[in-house]
Amino acid sequence: MGRTGACWSAAGAEAIIRLRALRARGDFNDYWAFHLAKEHERKHHSRYADRVVPNPLPPRRAKLRLVKRSFFVPVEPRRKRAAPCRNA
Repeated sequence: MGRTGACWSAAGAEAIIRLRALRARGDFNDYWAFHLAKEHERKHHSRYADRVVPNPLPPRRAKLRLVKRSFFVPVEPRRKRAAPCRNA
């Protein structure tokens, strides 16, 4: 708590002491997961009647598959040209 220029209120000092105790006991990660869940509930879930936060993104569409269409128009087969005459 002895930081240069630090001025602690009683509530702030108590909160820091509790966090340091959690860290010393090795319970900080469990506490932090609990804290984040409660904070999320307080900020989000409590604002909706059914306590379910709606997804802000539109629903995902099914991925579209490229279908290649062949616009083949039948063409008459080419006729073989007669070989040029070489009468020389």
